[in-house]
Amino acid sequence: VACPVDLRAAVVARVAAAYEAAGRRLVTIDGVKAFSDDGWVLLRPSGTEPLLRLFAESKDPATARRLADEGRASVDAAVRTLTASA
Repeated sequence: VACPVDLRAAVVARVAAAYEAAGRRLVTIDGVKAFSDDGWVLLRPSGTEPLLRLFAESKDPATARRLADEGRASVDAAVRTLTASA
């Protein structure tokens, strides 16, 4: 997901806070991994590009797609908010 390099840490922090507020269990090593009953989503900064890498996994492909779509929407919203306030 496209994200300016100078905003990556703030975007990850905002997304992590949203996942935490939703009651998801988090692991915050090198990004944020949020677990739900039906899968997980991982968001971490790219080491080589102005991107945040987003991965999602579930036993059900449609659920994995939904988790990825929700993660992308959260990143896009955080980037818009942080860009507007800069």
